[in-house]
Amino acid sequence: MKTENTLKAMRMDKTNTQQEIAELLGCSRISYISYENGSRSIPLKGLVILTAYYNVSADFLLGRTPYKLPYPACSEAAPETAPAAAMSAETMSAEASPAKAMSVKTTARIIKSLRKSSRATQKQVADFLGCTQSGYCCYESGKREISAETAVKLSVYYNVSVDYILGLTRSTEKRKI
Repeated sequence: MKTENTLKAMRMDKTNTQQEIAELLGCSRISYISYENGSRSIPLKGLVILTAYYNVSADFLLGRTPYKLPYPACSEAAPETAPAAAMSAETMSAEASPAKAMSVKTTARIIKSLRKSSRATQKQVADFLGCTQSGYCCYESGKREISAETAVKLSVYYNVSVDYILGLTRSTEKRKI
């Protein structure tokens, strides 16, 4: 199932309107519609908010696995990088949740650690991603947030889940389709 089909199905299962989900994400209805119809990629912070709201894994929302349940939570995460799943969907506000949901620095630390443990160079990873080495360096330093597509590519490159790359789980195990 494609991401856009999954987003629409999950929204309709909870009987939410597009406007309600847009407000949860802190974006306009038009922006959310573009995520739902696949013309724009959902930002990672929005993806993390939706994993908590729907209680599913990022890999499920991205259509990478048929398993809905989230991976075991990252129990030792600092409060500012703790999974959004720790927050109740009813109390999540559009203003507070993105900062709490995901830390660009956490993702940067994880992808740097994955690269070093695989003994790959930044150039090798950048070539795989189709970007420049300096562009990739910005991901590792936390100066630039990775896109959902880049998170998926990195999860393929390192054979881990997107949830692991986002710091939502400590388990490197990937559920296969």
